[in-house]
Amino acid sequence: MIALALLAAAASTTDAYLDQTRARWEGMSRQLWEYAETGLKEDRSAAAIEELLQKEGFKVERNVAGMPTAFIATAGSGAPVVAIMAEYDALPGLSQKPGEAKKDPEKEGAPGHACGHNLLGTSAVAAGVAANRARLEQKLPGTIQIFGTPAEELLLGKVFMLKAGAFDKTDVVLSWHPESANQVVTRGTRRAPTRWSRGRGSRSPPPRSSSSGRLRTRLPRPGSGAARWTRWSCSTWRWR
Repeated sequence: MIALALLAAAASTTDAYLDQTRARWEGMSRQLWEYAETGLKEDRSAAAIEELLQKEGFKVERNVAGMPTAFIATAGSGAPVVAIMAEYDALPGLSQKPGEAKKDPEKEGAPGHACGHNLLGTSAVAAGVAANRARLEQKLPGTIQIFGTPAEELLLGKVFMLKAGAFDKTDVVLSWHPESANQVVTRGTRRAPTRWSRGRGSRSPPPRSSSSGRLRTRLPRPGSGAARWTRWSCSTWRWR
């Protein structure tokens, strides 16, 4: 009961902080929306997030796993180590005017945040900052990390960060994604996670190999012309 009371108190503190700083996070979301940088090219997006986290007292490690737009921001020390994943890559050819439910590009053929990673990245950062402020105010033990994971739409960032051992010391890793409903999903896997959904502006399931039924994916090495590689993916969007 005491633990539950402490959790409730911490939640109240973070909720109040996020309400008070709402304009800050809305501004960051608009900023990432306007940058609309595709996978492994999220230079301005990553830099903006890194700068904010440094101002909040996080120590930022850049160029993680050889990817210039991958980072790990850390605050606190010791256990538990709680990580939050931030994504900020856009999709090619999906420029869109904000607030429009139907296809209406700001610039024809330009990239856009059709998958809502401007929201995902901003909210992940906001959650980490709020949690760290609560940790400091309540003198709580533990470490909070924010993982900047580039090129999610190419299935690259998290894969190579994992291979480089970036997640080895974490106790729990949290993520979220913009959706039409609030829900909690838990999933364990030994492979790179892949998901899709149907509906308005949703991603279609990717083609599968007729022989094995597995996703047909080619993963290049970071820093070796990765952006020129192609793959079958779940990043094919349809407008209805």
